[in-house]
Formats: sequence, C-alpha cells, structure tokens
Amino acid sequence: VNELRAAYEVLFTTGGIGPTHDDITSECVAAAFGVPLELHEETAEAMRAAWGERVNEARLRMATMPRGARPIKNRASVAPGFSMGNVHVMAGVPRIMQSMFETLEPTLPRGAAIEMRAVHGVGVFEGSIAAGLTEIQNRFPHIDLGSYPYKRGEQWGVALVAKGTDVGALEQAVAEAAALIAAHGVEPVAGEPLAVGE
Repeated sequence: VNELRAAYEVLFTTGGIGPTHDDITSECVAAAFGVPLELHEETAEAMRAAWGERVNEARLRMATMPRGARPIKNRASVAPGFSMGNVHVMAGVPRIMQSMFETLEPTLPRGAAIEMRAVHGVGVFEGSIAAGLTEIQNRFPHIDLGSYPYKRGEQWGVALVAKGTDVGALEQAVAEAAALIAAHGVEPVAGEPLAVGE
C-alpha cells in the first residue's frame, strides 16, 4: 500500500473488509498509515439500526476503519468501504464494489480526455500501407495510431484510428493517414466504417 500510494495518484483495493478472520485489509491500511484501527461509531449505529439483533462482534468488524478514514457509503450495503488519503478501500463483492465506486467516482481526479479520430478506405489492405503508417506513427510518437482491417459485405478495407490528448496532432496524423489511403487510388472516408445495413 505504501509503495503504490506513493507511486500513483489514486490507489484502489477490493476485498478483505468483511466480518471474518481473513478480512485483513482494514488492518493493513491502518498499519500502512501508522494509525490505529477503531470502531467508526456512525457506521456502527447505522448497522445497528439496519440489522438490529443480527449485529454481532464479527459484523462490527465491517464498521472498523483506520483512524481518520472517510466512509464510502453505497446503495448495496449498509457496510461502507473507506478512503484514507489517496487510498480507496472497497468491498470484494462486485455489485457492492461497483456501488461504492459510483459513490466515489465524482470525487476522483480527472486526466485529460482521450480523443479519437479515424479514416478508412475500401479496397486498401494493411500490408500495402504498413510502411507509410509506421512513418506517420514515428512522426507522432505521443499518439496511438492503429490499423484495423474490416469486411463489410463483400467489401474489404482498413480503418486507421488515432487516439491521444493532443487534438492538433490527431488531426494532422489522420490527415496524413487519409493521404496514405488516397495514394493507393482509394477515396478516404472520415470516421470508422459503418456496419452492413447502417
């Protein structure tokens, strides 16, 4: 936990926060942060209100968190996950974890949006444009340029797709990809090819 939380902006864990002896994630996160593990009273009260007499010592393990943790409430269970710094501890049960992530998601940092531009040509084959495509990729190393052969009905072709955060570079790379298609006597078409019947 300490190695990963230092190396990455956000760290997620899943599983190990249930009521049994092998659920040790909360203890491990507390140890990583150097704080005690303690009962989170608000969570314990919510569990008692929801579960009544079924609340026992084992179930109260799901209300223990490292001191200073913030609960990650969810719609699927009264038992929350928790956040500690940039570490987000969630349930291992997929539907509960998903509900916790939905609660957490609006608070997470955002990176730059990945944009995509594409061009395709009917009757162009990957092997005939591979060298030219490599040259384009080499001129734009900070974008991802992919080649995707396709067949629509009886027509074969190739779609060239550029992805990245630099829209200007994407536009230039796709313009060069379109020129590469045109150099093979085929009219380049902006976008990805449509499925048969579209």
